[in-house]
Amino acid sequence: MKTSLEAEYWVVDADGNLASADGLVESPRELERERGQERERRRSAASASAGAAAGAGAPRITVTTPLESPSDLGATFAAELEAVRSRAADRERRLVPLGTTINAADDAVGESSERDRIRRAVAGRDICGNRCAGTRVLIDPGREPGRAVDRLNALVALEPALALVNSAPYVRGERVASGARTSCQRTAFYDAWSPDDPERERDRRRRRGRPWGYVDTLEEWRERLEGWGDSLAAAATANGVDERTLGAYSPADLLPSPIRLRDATGPLALPLSVPLPLLEWRAPDTALPSQLLRLVRDLEEAMTQVDRAAVRTRGNREIADGDGRGFADDERIALPGPRTLADLAEAAVRDGLANRGVADYLEWAGFSVDDYHPISRRIDGRQYVTAGDARDLRLEYAARLEEDLDSLLESGSGSGSGSESIDP
Repeated sequence: MKTSLEAEYWVVDADGNLASADGLVESPRELERERGQERERRRSAASASAGAAAGAGAPRITVTTPLESPSDLGATFAAELEAVRSRAADRERRLVPLGTTINAADDAVGESSERDRIRRAVAGRDICGNRCAGTRVLIDPGREPGRAVDRLNALVALEPALALVNSAPYVRGERVASGARTSCQRTAFYDAWSPDDPERERDRRRRRGRPWGYVDTLEEWRERLEGWGDSLAAAATANGVDERTLGAYSPADLLPSPIRLRDATGPLALPLSVPLPLLEWRAPDTALPSQLLRLVRDLEEAMTQVDRAAVRTRGNREIADGDGRGFADDERIALPGPRTLADLAEAAVRDGLANRGVADYLEWAGFSVDDYHPISRRIDGRQYVTAGDARDLRLEYAARLEEDLDSLLESGSGSGSGSESIDP
C-alpha cells in the first residue's frame, strides 16, 4: 500500500512567540526542479510531491511526502522535516508539533481562510481554523473498486484512532477536550448547524450530525457529502456569503470531515473524475514525527487486514447481539455499528486514550496503544493556560520535536502549511 503524509507544524521564534513561516518552504526536491536537474524524478499527476508549503505570513508550515511505500515514506518525511528545521534554525525559528496554538493573540495566528469564514457564517461561531494544525494521510485505494470501498469504510471505523495522537487540549487558553482541534473545528460546527431537509435530518439524527458513514459505493459517499455540502452552501448564501466566494470550493470541501476522496490536486466532484480516487484521512492532529510514522504503519497494517478479509458493515448478527464493536477473524471483519462508532468517536475527542473503551477498541483494531504517547495527556490538567505558559509549552515541544527528529535521522530509516488548515 502506498501512502503520503502531510503534517502541519507551528513556527515560533526563540521566545516561543508564533513567527512567520516565510522562507521555510524550499525543499531539496523543489530546488532540484528549479535547477532543471531532476526533471526525470517528477512524480506522475497521480502522486503528491515532496516538499513544504506555507501561507504568506502564516505561522504554520506543511511538510509533505510523495505517495510511496510506508518504509520509504519514513525516510522521506524525516529528510523533508529536517530540511525545514534547518532553514528555520538559520532564521532563529523552531517547529512545534501541537494541535493548536494553546493560547495566542489574534494578530499572531494569521488570517482565517475563506473556507473558515464560510463555516463561521453558517455556524455563527468561530471554528478556530487558523489556530489548529493537523495531519493528512493519503492512501492508495487499491486496484479493485470493491477493495477501495472496504478501505473507505475501514477509515470510517478508525475515526477513534485520532485519540492516539491528540496533541492539544486547549484553544485560546481554555481547556476544551483532549482533541481540542477536532472539538472546535468539527464537533462544535455540527452542533451549531445541520441541514434542514427532513430526509437528511433523519439521517443526521442517526449519525449524530455526522454526514459521513459506511457506504456501498464510492459514488454513494460523494453524493452524501455533496448533498450536505449543497445545504451548507445554501445556508452560507442566506447568511451573506457571495456566490463567487462559494464557487472556489466544491460543496463537499466546505464540510469538516475526517475523510475525503481526492486526486493529486484536491477533492473530487461528482461524477468522480478518476476510477479509484485517493482516500484522504484527515482526522489526526499534528504530532511528533515518530508518532505520526507509527500511526501510518499501524494504519497500513489495518488496511492489509481489510484487503485479506470480507468486510461487513450492516446486518451482522454478532453486532446486533453483542456490544456493537464488531469482530474479526481470518476471513471476516464486521465493523462497529454506527451508534457504537459515534460514541467511540465522541469519546476519542473528549477523553482521548484516557477513555478505556476507546483504548480497548483501538487495541481490537490492531493498534499498539501502549506505543503511543499523546501530547494532550502530558500537558492536560489545567482549566486555563496563560499566553506566557503557552509560549513555554511551544518551546518545550519544539525541543521534543528536535530530539525526536534527531533519533529518526540517526536510525537511518525514518521509522521509530498551506494557507488553509488541515481540518478534521
